[in-house]
Amino acid sequence: MAINPTPPPEMQAEYELIRQKLEQNTLLEKQLKREITSWKTWFQNLPQVDKTHELEQLQFEVQWRSERLGELLQQAQDLQSEQYDLIAAMDAAMLAQISPVADDTDAV
Repeated sequence: MAINPTPPPEMQAEYELIRQKLEQNTLLEKQLKREITSWKTWFQNLPQVDKTHELEQLQFEVQWRSERLGELLQQAQDLQSEQYDLIAAMDAAMLAQISPVADDTDAV
């Protein structure tokens, strides 16, 4: 009889939640990058007259998106670290299913 170890369901659910958060994070990162590019394109396509006010608008729009992007990148790193720790715990749980550690209560 072959043993087919599986991680505990709660660990699988937690892993799936982290995966979904990372996916959402990636989508938000891409959206912010597109918006930054769009604002830069908007500015470049303005008539070549005094763009002082528009430059301030561009800087404001790019700055807050860049800050949010930095936050998202940090969140992604934290989630990936959490995911790696969870993978290690799931591996340990599955290994325990294959070769359980001897129970000390049996010792005399």
